[in-house]
Amino acid sequence: MFSTLADWALGVLRTGGPLGLAAVMLVENLFPPIPSEGVLPFAGYLVGLGDLGFATALLAATAGSTVGALALYAVGRWGGRPMVLRWHPLFRLTERDLDRADEWFDRKGGRIVLFGRMVRSCAAPSRSPPARPRCPCACSPR
Repeated sequence: MFSTLADWALGVLRTGGPLGLAAVMLVENLFPPIPSEGVLPFAGYLVGLGDLGFATALLAATAGSTVGALALYAVGRWGGRPMVLRWHPLFRLTERDLDRADEWFDRKGGRIVLFGRMVRSCAAPSRSPPARPRCPCACSPR
């Protein structure tokens, strides 16, 4: 499976260039099974070969990741709890799970977002709760 993912990522980066990198980083934010750790080394490889500029790769990866994070934020902000409850089988969440998450976020909000981004397995789940109406887009640790 890794070789398939690796071949796919390298192919997207080679054919799509900076736009391909931005698109993969955007999708990585929305669908956690695609790890940025599996894509960015290939971008670095192409930078090393001279096929992709360093600044261009940096900007493309940052832009794609930011747009993806903002898209997930928007889903949480405007879809919110009703959307999660409607699609709960897909998210594997119950109303009780959401209540517990809300209580936890009320107590530790900004820290969850800050540290959740640093721990790979917590990165995706830490993006949507801040989108609740009480938290601005630029959520900072309290």
